[in-house]
Amino acid sequence: MKIGMASTYPPMRCGIGIYAQKLLRAMAEEHPHTDIYVIGEHGTEDDSHAGVTASAVYSRHGNYADDILRQAQALNLDLLHFQHAPDLFGADDRLPELLRRLKQAGIRTAVTLHTVHEEKPLHKVASRWSPVPFHRALGLWADTIVVHHKQGMADMLIAQGIDAKKIAVIPHGTSLMTLGDVTESRRHLGLPEDAVVLTFFGFIHIQKNVHTAVEAFIRAAQNNPKAVLYITGMPFENRWYNRLYIQALRTRARLKGLADRIIIEDAYIPPENVAHVYTASDILLLPHWQRYGSASGVFHQSIGAGKPVLCAKGPKFEDGLKQLASHPELMPAPLSISQWTTAIDLLLQDETLREQVTRLFSAYAHDTTWAKVARKHHQVYEKSVKG
Repeated sequence: MKIGMASTYPPMRCGIGIYAQKLLRAMAEEHPHTDIYVIGEHGTEDDSHAGVTASAVYSRHGNYADDILRQAQALNLDLLHFQHAPDLFGADDRLPELLRRLKQAGIRTAVTLHTVHEEKPLHKVASRWSPVPFHRALGLWADTIVVHHKQGMADMLIAQGIDAKKIAVIPHGTSLMTLGDVTESRRHLGLPEDAVVLTFFGFIHIQKNVHTAVEAFIRAAQNNPKAVLYITGMPFENRWYNRLYIQALRTRARLKGLADRIIIEDAYIPPENVAHVYTASDILLLPHWQRYGSASGVFHQSIGAGKPVLCAKGPKFEDGLKQLASHPELMPAPLSISQWTTAIDLLLQDETLREQVTRLFSAYAHDTTWAKVARKHHQVYEKSVKG
């Protein structure tokens, strides 16, 4: 079987590209007789991992259909899988039309929707295509739609009119990390060696709701003098308003006299430093205020590193929140500073509770390893190709 993946791909700085690489490398190991090709966006480089062949083929800007179709046919693919987000392949007629042309060419298709939006009036103003007609068009031409959660993703698509038989729910994958020495990692990152470190890690923009975590930390810091909040990641797409947002966070910390305890590194973390971030951290904070269906790579990295995670209540962390059903006090509403303050304070003052939360996430981390996720994808591919 010949499988293609159309996606961003390293060394491009994109979470979905890293997702695609981890998935395909795991698939190559689990299914060595499957030929795997990356039809990558410009910026993709050859993958050195055995069993995966990557090449730069298309640009998201303009009509990418001809380039992708030409490459899919040249490779004689049995199935082409798209990793979709609105900023990668758009939410317009280009992808549905490409899926139609691929079907005509006898190539099966799958689309992973990393975000599933509900219909809102703003969508009709901002785009010719709002979520419902776009999702229906994908459901018409794609053989399979892959999503990461049932609630907020699969259920929403079904309510929008997509055939439930075409939808496959496959969780985001988890890497089980082996961490190094805490002191060494903190020195490497410039963090206090004797602190209790709460970390926000990832692209920074207002929907990540970092300001709520900052305000909650300001309150909790009074009773936890050894606590440090470490915020690290790039402003999303380096847009001016995201840089301004980060500057506002810095200003707030300085005005509260906590500039030395709210440490903000707004820079890209290269892959070789990611393990340092998790090794240095005691608690990971995921305060995201994102009401649409999606999944979080940082959440899966965190539980794979064996770290306790504090998630905002919402569809993004559906599966994670299920693991914390016995601790509702650790599921703060995204915009409730008081709930976040309480939850942070509980975890800071109770190391036993932190260990308990880590154990609650451990089974889910092992259930969602990349090897298991890759096998589930391969089963979907085989069913589609044979079907």
